[in-house]
Amino acid sequence: MFQNVSELFPDDPFLSENNISYYCGVPIFDHEDVVIGILNALGTENREVSPDDRKLMELMAKRAGLELEHMKLEEESKTLRHNLLEIGQDILQEQNVDEILNRVVHGIRTQSPFSVVAITLYKEPIDPHGGIQEKIAKVVLGGLDEEDHSKLMEFAESGQFISAHQIVTKGRRIGGGYFVSPEMIPELIETSVEGPSQSGETQDWGPYDDFYIFLEQGDRINKGDKIIGRISFGSPISGRLPSNEELEPLNLFANLAAIALD
Repeated sequence: MFQNVSELFPDDPFLSENNISYYCGVPIFDHEDVVIGILNALGTENREVSPDDRKLMELMAKRAGLELEHMKLEEESKTLRHNLLEIGQDILQEQNVDEILNRVVHGIRTQSPFSVVAITLYKEPIDPHGGIQEKIAKVVLGGLDEEDHSKLMEFAESGQFISAHQIVTKGRRIGGGYFVSPEMIPELIETSVEGPSQSGETQDWGPYDDFYIFLEQGDRINKGDKIIGRISFGSPISGRLPSNEELEPLNLFANLAAIALD
């Protein structure tokens, strides 16, 4: 049933100018079933809304929700890219390795869709396809409590961590990085800490899921396809794996960080 809009919004100039007296609204939801808008059908007279009309409105509202979310992601991606570029330019001028690592961790945690980040720097460049367990020179973590921080540092110091070779051969390539889960690499449960998990959608982030972007060696033409470290991302704020659009600025930032570190 259409409702009397003039009683709800008696002073709305648009309604009066277009002689609109009745409306029927359908909520617009995002992917988390949160209402982000309303799709309104407007009319000059009251009438019943048929099941077919209602179904059509619901389909249009779903389409509008997808479009609105896409626009929001694009805008957030532009803002993220701009902010990370500014941070990256400052990092390129930094000469202290520890300061570079700390600033990269801080930049990612404050500007990206992830709340937990770990940067691992290797003792020497390695070929991720070579199958050799790399040796760690430095690890910087952000977003973990004291207990989980200590656990991960112990894993790193003992050499019990997921190798680059495991990640590239078993992980799923997404947006310039690699997504891994215990289904792909069961050792994740033994060599990492449990994070918060979400439920409901097929793309929900599991408690041991992780996302990696490798720090590539600067002069790849002369030195080959080698990496000097990696960035591990965990606990996405949305509870799901970010889209390619959301991950793109992180790749740009990781490249700037790799140049500075190299």
